[in-house]
Amino acid sequence: MLLNKTAIRKIFHDEGVQVNVLALNIIEKLVRYVVDSMIIGAKFKKVKRVKPDNIQNISDDEIRTMLEHMDDRPF
Repeated sequence: MLLNKTAIRKIFHDEGVQVNVLALNIIEKLVRYVVDSMIIGAKFKKVKRVKPDNIQNISDDEIRTMLEHMDDRPF
């Protein structure tokens, strides 16, 4: 188990949205994909320690775009 599914479920619940176990499994797979992609990027660029200032450098384009727009959300 990569994620604390109870904590993820609580985030949805706090926003008034129900989420079932199958959806939580998909969310966990998405997070695993992001982590695996960053590991590959870190190895390719010979990064030994992931820090906030180099996290975009080891991410693929899709993840980099998500990181760039992470603070653009209206809430």
